[in-house]
Amino acid sequence: MSILDILTEVGSDSGKIFKKETIEKYKDNALLKRVFQLTYNPNIVYRIKELPVIEDYIDEWILLEDTLDILDAIANREYSGQEAIDILLESMSKLVSDDEIVIRRIIDGSLKMGCGVSTVNKAIPKLIPTTPYMGATSFNEKKARKLFEGKKEVEIDVKMDGRYVNMITKNGDTTMVSRQGKNSYVPAPHVLHNAKFMSVFLTTNNAMSDGVVLNGELMMSGVERYEANGIIASIIKITEKELDGIDVTKDKEKFKKKHMDFDVAVSKIYVTIWDFIPFDNYMNDTPFLMPRKERLAILTKSMPVTNDYIRLVEHKIIKTYEEAIEWFNELINRGDEGAILKSLDGLWVNKKPTYQIKMKLEFTCDLKIVGLNEGSKGSKYEGTLGSFKCESSDGLLKCDPGGISDADRDSIWKNIATHLNTTIEVKCNGLSQDSRGAYSLMHPVYKCFRPDTTVDSLNDIKANQDMVLGLKDESESKATE
Repeated sequence: MSILDILTEVGSDSGKIFKKETIEKYKDNALLKRVFQLTYNPNIVYRIKELPVIEDYIDEWILLEDTLDILDAIANREYSGQEAIDILLESMSKLVSDDEIVIRRIIDGSLKMGCGVSTVNKAIPKLIPTTPYMGATSFNEKKARKLFEGKKEVEIDVKMDGRYVNMITKNGDTTMVSRQGKNSYVPAPHVLHNAKFMSVFLTTNNAMSDGVVLNGELMMSGVERYEANGIIASIIKITEKELDGIDVTKDKEKFKKKHMDFDVAVSKIYVTIWDFIPFDNYMNDTPFLMPRKERLAILTKSMPVTNDYIRLVEHKIIKTYEEAIEWFNELINRGDEGAILKSLDGLWVNKKPTYQIKMKLEFTCDLKIVGLNEGSKGSKYEGTLGSFKCESSDGLLKCDPGGISDADRDSIWKNIATHLNTTIEVKCNGLSQDSRGAYSLMHPVYKCFRPDTTVDSLNDIKANQDMVLGLKDESESKATE
């Protein structure tokens, strides 16, 4: 049975249980497991966007494993650029058609089974590496008040909105890893050096000899956080190309015209840390049995005091729910996204525990479509709809909501005139203002078309925000939508 036959069998039924059980049937198939890993491991990157059609096949037959070896070599940067494409195409021209299809799916990052990493790992535990992550549950007033029962003190942190990063220090080396487990190549030795210094303090003073993982977010001094996320993403992309031996002179020139000098941008990067976990717990996905109160005290002691390249998350220790609401409102009014309530008794776990609660502003408004944005060049949405261009009724607020389903995307793009000046409902995390005073929305996401309603003005949206600033829990929010 070929690998493509197995993938087709998995995809033949939409049921999750069926897919899991089918993959389990072939869990001892080493070649299948290798295909899964080469497709879904976040640290295996080929940097090939699309493979052309093969016009001339070579009259020489090779095994799928031979071409998988080529993929390994490309991922390890033994080949790059056009050379990598040429060598891969030559190898693929010697494959049977089923195996050629499998290679193309690996490059696309989808095996077209109707499922992904989660199902594969349920069928074959820990086959694909995933990154442990402790999040926070959605706001619920009853649960939030429960944290204060027995007159307990509670920690409240500013909710960060930078680019999530794990700073992993192991055997004297420090690396940056994204939430998806992919290496983040940021050429910022000032950050890495200070993370390493902090990690050494943590390991030597707290019996974590095998290394430590700092949880935080990459941010930029003097740059609005939404803009900073895009700049950091561009820095990582350019750095990856440079590591592949590609000339990035033009990329850096383009970067400078759009943002600032590349080296200046890198120098502005810092990391805000809010937690840590021993490397063993991180690798084995096991809870870290140290209460938050102790972890916070250790983090505070280990923070470098000579620079701002490593910063501890801004936080307070409070005694009442009312204090939490008061500080949440202060944070929203100064432009932050919200806050996180944390029990000081809480352990580090790979889930969203009920003792960490998001206090996040969220509401909807109705806006007018004034235009459509094409998807970014090189992205999967190039040549079709990327996002809407929207305005409030008075034109004082402008934003570009995304979140459009693939099913709707092409039909909307092909009928642009039909959708101009129509009304859509947009979900957001509050109002924002840039340095010029222009209004927009934080994280605007398209929900649906609303031909039955009028377009909101800026004052309408401000009033809506003021109404929900007292915070509604998740059930109340859904009831009002």
